[in-house]
Amino acid sequence: MMAKHVKNLLIFSLLAISLVILVGSVQPIYSQPPGNPCPFPPCNPDVPISGIEILLAFGGILGVKKLIRKKKSN
Repeated sequence: MMAKHVKNLLIFSLLAISLVILVGSVQPIYSQPPGNPCPFPPCNPDVPISGIEILLAFGGILGVKKLIRKKKSN
């Protein structure tokens, strides 16, 4: 009986901590000042290519490679 209460308390605390982390990480995005941050050209590009795009591309290539290898084995 006591284990059920402990389990419920752990689940509740995990959800509460997750909510605090989510709100704490999203709130700074909406607190940016409105308007053009770079009024004088030339400005840096808005979305530079970072590591995540490269990782996604490699993942897609490996997935296609795996599908081709599986198709050849059948």
